[in-house]
Amino acid sequence: MVPPGFGGFKRRAERIIIGGGAVWAFEFPTVSAYDKMRSRISGNGQRIGNARFVWNPHIYGSGRLIVLLVGNRHTAARAAVDQVFGEQFAGV
Repeated sequence: MVPPGFGGFKRRAERIIIGGGAVWAFEFPTVSAYDKMRSRISGNGQRIGNARFVWNPHIYGSGRLIVLLVGNRHTAARAAVDQVFGEQFAGV
């Protein structure tokens, strides 16, 4: 399954179900690659590099991992990701 934002992240992701919500984890080979990708994501998450999206993203990150939740329905998933990663760095 291709994750949301695949065109912007240009890599596959692991899909994890937490509290009924799909969470997508993108792992980067180095912290430098992670930093470069993170710098390409707009503050509202509507643009990743040259790719534009119409969605309600919540984008978190740490180390070499960027985690994406789309939408606002799955509050249990969002609470779990908030607990592990802290504040989202991009999204709505």
